[in-house]
Amino acid sequence: MTKEDLQQCAALCNEADTLSGLIKDLEQRRESPGWTELAELAYGCRIRLYRRLLEKVERRLTEVSDALNKLPSNERELLILRYFEGWSWCKIARKLNYSEKHVTGFLHQKALETLKNIQV
Repeated sequence: MTKEDLQQCAALCNEADTLSGLIKDLEQRRESPGWTELAELAYGCRIRLYRRLLEKVERRLTEVSDALNKLPSNERELLILRYFEGWSWCKIARKLNYSEKHVTGFLHQKALETLKNIQV
């Protein structure tokens, strides 16, 4: 798993939220007055598509989560704060009680290297 995978997964979190919202919206509309057979057909197609996409996204997020959980806690926390929470290097360094140089250099590279060697 690479840095790019982490960045992609952060975007997938947003996609999962969007898909969940679309599914909820469709389910609410289905209960509205004036629902037709044509609307029911369209609903069936869309809801299946959204659910399949959501399942794929959730599987990928589970894989990433499993990989991150195999890291030492300080490395895991660094990667989560940086890639999923969007924290600055300075803020991460303060949180982890390291110098910013140590976090941006050694610890970040070590975490990415360890993550790269984890089989998912």
